[in-house]
Amino acid sequence: KFVVLHRPFLETIASHHDWDGGPPIHSNVIRGFMLMLRRFLDTHIYDLVNGRRLWSLVCVERIMAKNYQDQFDVKKARR
Repeated sequence: KFVVLHRPFLETIASHHDWDGGPPIHSNVIRGFMLMLRRFLDTHIYDLVNGRRLWSLVCVERIMAKNYQDQFDVKKARR
């Protein structure tokens, strides 16, 4: 089983702006990985043996404390 973490594209590029020679090239590298991952996920949705889903998508923004007002909201989002 796979857990796929989704992170906003611009935030991902900005967090490593000096990698791969700068933002334009780094964004191309990240886009390439996103395309490969998408193609893999599209062709491996269900386990061929038991029929269950092989992966789940988790949006990182839903579990990051900076996106919520207080700890109650954070705990609720992380359930």
